[in-house]
Amino acid sequence: MARTVEDQLDVLAKAERGAGIGSYIDRGRGSAVVAKVALKQTKMKGLIWLVEMRIKTAFATDDRGPHTVGQKRTYIELLDPKYDEYDQAPGRVKDFVMTLFGVETISDTEYKETLNEMRGKEQLATGMQVGFDVTTKQTVKKQKTIHVPVWATLENDAKTVAANRKWLAEIVAGEPESSEEEAA
Repeated sequence: MARTVEDQLDVLAKAERGAGIGSYIDRGRGSAVVAKVALKQTKMKGLIWLVEMRIKTAFATDDRGPHTVGQKRTYIELLDPKYDEYDQAPGRVKDFVMTLFGVETISDTEYKETLNEMRGKEQLATGMQVGFDVTTKQTVKKQKTIHVPVWATLENDAKTVAANRKWLAEIVAGEPESSEEEAA
């Protein structure tokens, strides 16, 4: 049976902090600004954690050029146990959130409240920035290439967040309107 959003919030709140794979983030280093956070039910992959970000700074790694500044990147975690074979996604979400907010410890209750504020109308995380260093690795079992992000805490004072929100609004205003939402 699929988890409800409320059930999943409880699972996320109780998770141990962990690191690991992330979907739709290419190899590279830099910083990204959070545009939108959602916890949503999809028809194909069940419940997902989705963080839409825009690249703020980018640096080349290995043989690849840097991300394009302003480019949309999405961090997705599949939370349905059917797709999260080792039940690691909740810990990866917790690692991202704790890194974004620059905290080392958080109570389950406070974490659950933070998740609700991040994904609710307030969109608490919009304008916050996070550093990233994404590498790739080959899985042993399925020989699949996966992206492995390592997040870094950056300055997120009120002035920085306000400036980043303004920057996001300018980027969105300059883009053509899309008739359908990008999603998993």
